[in-house]
Amino acid sequence: MATNPPILAIDLDDTVCATNVTVVEWHNDIHGTNLILDDLIYYHYWKTREWGTPEETMHKVRTYYHAPHFLERKPVPGALESLRRLKEDGYRLVVVTSRGDDLKAETESWVGNHCPDLFENIHYTGEFLKMNYDDKGNIVKTFKTKAEVLLEIGAVVLIDDCLDHTLHCASHTPPVPSLLFGEYPWAKRRSPLDTKEDFWAYEQRLKAGVHEEWLRRDEVHELPVGVKRAKDWLEAERMIRELVPLDIATT
Repeated sequence: MATNPPILAIDLDDTVCATNVTVVEWHNDIHGTNLILDDLIYYHYWKTREWGTPEETMHKVRTYYHAPHFLERKPVPGALESLRRLKEDGYRLVVVTSRGDDLKAETESWVGNHCPDLFENIHYTGEFLKMNYDDKGNIVKTFKTKAEVLLEIGAVVLIDDCLDHTLHCASHTPPVPSLLFGEYPWAKRRSPLDTKEDFWAYEQRLKAGVHEEWLRRDEVHELPVGVKRAKDWLEAERMIRELVPLDIATT
């Protein structure tokens, strides 16, 4: 048994749980659209065609959370098998999700149904519940970032499909290693929330003539030190073992 088993922090949506596939299906069924997964070119849905403003998007997301599509989500291929092997070998696993604790019951239900006894804990940053403007119109982020949570709980690496979360881990002081999971379109582009323009809907970006320019601006072709991309769970599992080898010394 390892003397100090490493703690791995794993994002839930589209890293363990295949969420966006059902998001697209739900949007098409309810709103009569013809979206495909590749249309989700940004992490934030309002930057996708036909999702509307951030306010309209958040209303849609809250509605989706109570739809059958949400309840029927499947695990990401290979996720549970790789995570079970890692746990059996001695790694400690926790979930660190951007969801708020308003979704605690739904989150724990899915985890309990699909992977009971796999994770030691679930940490909710509440990213989308805790963003406000100050009196100058600047975005004020009042939630803990995933890097901050990882440092608090002693996790040694983050596995996440959101490019912004992994970039923040790399730039944090001290930096936190991360694996950028998947070859999703939104995992190849930053989705900043630094200005009011970053909250423009897709259609507003088109109207202003900045959409294509911003698409090119936000693409990241070279990952910084501390971030590696894993295309699937077999590759993620191999990288984790290389990045965080288990201490084989016995207690």
